[in-house]
Amino acid sequence: MRRGFLFPVQYQLQRTSPWRSVSIRWQTWLVLLAALVLLFLGPYVVHCMMTAFSDPPPPITFKVAAASYGLLTEILLIK
Repeated sequence: MRRGFLFPVQYQLQRTSPWRSVSIRWQTWLVLLAALVLLFLGPYVVHCMMTAFSDPPPPITFKVAAASYGLLTEILLIK
């Protein structure tokens, strides 16, 4: 244990790589997997919405709404 120079708080030096400690925790991988699934699910849903109706084709407002939904989903997921 060492003492900090400015603050009398004790801290312990970590001897392993940060990536190794992250990879051991399964909760981190679960969150990462869920985020990736959601990132790929958004465009897939938009594709399904745009190609769902072939006879008669959907109006342009439906396609614009589907594209807007996909764009908004990706923006919210990335932030």
